[in-house]
Amino acid sequence: MDSLRNQHGSSLVATLIIAIVLLPIGGWMFMQTRADFFVARNLRAELEAVYVADAGISHAVAQIDADGSFARLLTARSTGVSPFGNAPPPFPAAPLHYEVLVAPLDSTTLRVTSTGYGRDGANKRVEALLRRDADGHLQVCWHEDL
Repeated sequence: MDSLRNQHGSSLVATLIIAIVLLPIGGWMFMQTRADFFVARNLRAELEAVYVADAGISHAVAQIDADGSFARLLTARSTGVSPFGNAPPPFPAAPLHYEVLVAPLDSTTLRVTSTGYGRDGANKRVEALLRRDADGHLQVCWHEDL
């Protein structure tokens, strides 16, 4: 009977020791999960911005006249924002948007730079060189994530 009286409170001490060991592990797991969440969110925002910038380049390529002339893109480039007279349907949805700038390099080559803006301030720039070869075919050379 005396041995049972001497053990009063030992379960409390064991519980406290276990809590002291497990609490930092739980805190570390919480912080790690939170950091992973923010990394995934930022990665998604950056990837969306790249895709939006790609959409701006694709829109510019779609605006080239059927004969391969760059005239429509070059006449509208002085507006400073987007060289397109007709806006696409509501893509990308807010807050995603792109700005496209067009600059001639020579008589057969255009430099099209598209900046895509995403969530949480993410932005990415994509550049394409549009070139007509000797046969009049359009060649597109992409440079992503500048």
